[in-house]
Amino acid sequence: MRKLSSSLCLTVLSVALFGACNTMAKTAGLPAVLSAPSEATLPVLTSAVSQALNGRSVLLGADSLTTRSTLIIERKIHIGPDGHPIMGRSTEKPDHFQLLKRGDLCYLRHEETGNEQVLENVKCGVEDKG
Repeated sequence: MRKLSSSLCLTVLSVALFGACNTMAKTAGLPAVLSAPSEATLPVLTSAVSQALNGRSVLLGADSLTTRSTLIIERKIHIGPDGHPIMGRSTEKPDHFQLLKRGDLCYLRHEETGNEQVLENVKCGVEDKG
């Protein structure tokens, strides 16, 4: 009886854990790209990236997140009048972002912190890996 009880507990625990992992995977979101970029999309995206970087000014291209779900932001190197970097070579690591689709909403996740922001009035579709 004791062996049956242990097996039953193990089975119930396994099912519970599998179900929890399954639920988490469904809410994690799918990699996405912008499906209908417009003039209004870029300011929303720029603002979200800037907020994730504690208000740091960023410059994004109009094609950002239109072909890939990932975005890499590097610090701009300032060049002096002599053509050389003012502070020398930057050793600061770039920041990585990923666009995700969850239901009808698009989220921008800052990979280094895990923080996510909903991108209001932005349309995206699941990224085609092919």
